[in-house]
Amino acid sequence: MERLSWVVVVATAAGYLGVLVSRSLSEAAANPIATAITSVAVQDIEFPAVTIFTKEKNSTQRKVDFCRFPRPF
Repeated sequence: MERLSWVVVVATAAGYLGVLVSRSLSEAAANPIATAITSVAVQDIEFPAVTIFTKEKNSTQRKVDFCRFPRPF
């Protein structure tokens, strides 16, 4: 009886898996997505400046531009 119960549980799970995969494939076929990938060298990417705020009342706002630091490459 225990073996039959496990067979029913596994068969039900496999059936549900089949339904979910079928729905996912149908949705993917109905709504295709086009993807384009381009390569860009890291040196060509402009990184934004980073603003550092402190919680001290008398501190001033400091702006650090990491693009100005010497690059190792």
